[in-house]
Amino acid sequence: MNIERFDSARTRFEQQAHDPEAVIGLLVEGMVAVEHDEELAVQLMALVLSRKLLQADPCAPSGHRLPPSDATIRRLRADPHIARSYAGATYQQGYADFDPAKLRVELDRGYSSTTQGIDYPEPGRAKFFLRCGGADTPRPVTLARNSAGQWKVTSLSSLTVGVRRPASEAGDF
Repeated sequence: MNIERFDSARTRFEQQAHDPEAVIGLLVEGMVAVEHDEELAVQLMALVLSRKLLQADPCAPSGHRLPPSDATIRRLRADPHIARSYAGATYQQGYADFDPAKLRVELDRGYSSTTQGIDYPEPGRAKFFLRCGGADTPRPVTLARNSAGQWKVTSLSSLTVGVRRPASEAGDF
């Protein structure tokens, strides 16, 4: 695992944890890391996920990890286009428009504008819809503010469902 990259992400999280959009960006960074460094990906996600979704691991740099029963890493490993689709890549371009150095995480504020934002569905919670270059509609992610005022992701399961195959593979089965 790249400990320098983890330490950098931890510092960014500590500085930006008051901003749910920045936390979502760190989540996507962790999702994308699955392609090259699975342990780093797990640790990056452990920084931003609610402890309810994690298990304690005193040997891990974050002190936590995803439980073995969690399918997030398995799904992302099976199809790297999933993570890429939240980082700016599109199925029309065969996900080749992905640039790991320039992650572009975009929220779709026009989609269901009455059922998203900070303090929705209740105070201390937030729901946003992420644009997905591999799907026709954006996908929801929910967060909650912990006792330290940090936003943590409480639900991301919709983010790991499949995405469209690259356009160049249409009709190829």
